[in-house]
Amino acid sequence: MDLLGRPLALAAAAYVRAIAHYQNVVGAPSETMRLMAEIDRVIDGHGGRPGAFLTAAKA
Repeated sequence: MDLLGRPLALAAAAYVRAIAHYQNVVGAPSETMRLMAEIDRVIDGHGGRPGAFLTAAKA
């Protein structure tokens, strides 16, 4: 039994799930920053802001 009275197999499974969740939480900001940098590169390659978002010439 663990300190919460659960069988060790259940405690180990909960521990593994907690680690997987923590890895997702920690990895999310890194992935967000990577995607933002990729988006910025694409925007810069199409004229930068606000030029990348113009769809027609202004009259």
